[in-house]
Amino acid sequence: MALFPSNPQEARLDATDIRIILALRENARLPVAELARHVGLSPQSVADRMRRLEYDQVIVAYKAELNLAVLGYNTQVLLRIRPAPGSTDQARQLIEASPQILACYRVTDENCFVALMVARGARDLEDTMEPFIPYAQTSASMILKKLDLPDVARLIEREQH
Repeated sequence: MALFPSNPQEARLDATDIRIILALRENARLPVAELARHVGLSPQSVADRMRRLEYDQVIVAYKAELNLAVLGYNTQVLLRIRPAPGSTDQARQLIEASPQILACYRVTDENCFVALMVARGARDLEDTMEPFIPYAQTSASMILKKLDLPDVARLIEREQH
């Protein structure tokens, strides 16, 4: 699925849809009955709205967020990848083959790809970057801190105004 679909259908959300979405962003495991009490509807009405939001692809997943540091991956890196002429496919294959690259974006600047990767330390970072040497220039920036922003919630809340 593309990050930005080429022909998105704009969903129309009302205030209740937004309250449901925000509650699920806080806790995706919230039981429908509790969610219904929270938004002031019957459980059946909330379940129907959730199905519609899923069908309209407003809600596309319910998932767990992992603490990667607990798993030993305490270094996060933004990796910029600039393939050599004619080597974009090889660079893409290396990106897709690396389990430590968690997300990757095709971008408009000279780098072509910007990836989020995790590492257990400098050696891990080197081991992930080294296979790119014949096909691309790479540069890495260690992430020192993630700013505590309310992410997509503030965008959705804007819809209420």
